[in-house]
Amino acid sequence: MSEKSSKTGLPSARKIRIALKLETDVVAKKAGKSESHWRRVEAGTTNCPMEAAEAAAEFMCCTILDLRSVSLSKGRLQEIVDAYKIREAKEVLARQDKKAGAA
Repeated sequence: MSEKSSKTGLPSARKIRIALKLETDVVAKKAGKSESHWRRVEAGTTNCPMEAAEAAAEFMCCTILDLRSVSLSKGRLQEIVDAYKIREAKEVLARQDKKAGAA
């Protein structure tokens, strides 16, 4: 395992979640885990199954390596935030287009 990763939990998951202004329960649900389990994952007190880490990473527009990083750079964090905002904007536009097409 590399120097920038952790054997337990996802050290940067909380940092990324907070930067994206997401609640714990929202990310936990997307990862298919309970809120209490996800809090333990973020705290590093329990492991995260690969499927849950993949789902959380996809939802938060980052990689599993980003979530595992113990020293996520400010620049990388901003890239993640930007990607998340772009995806949100695209989803809003898609819903608006769908409504306009139905009208």
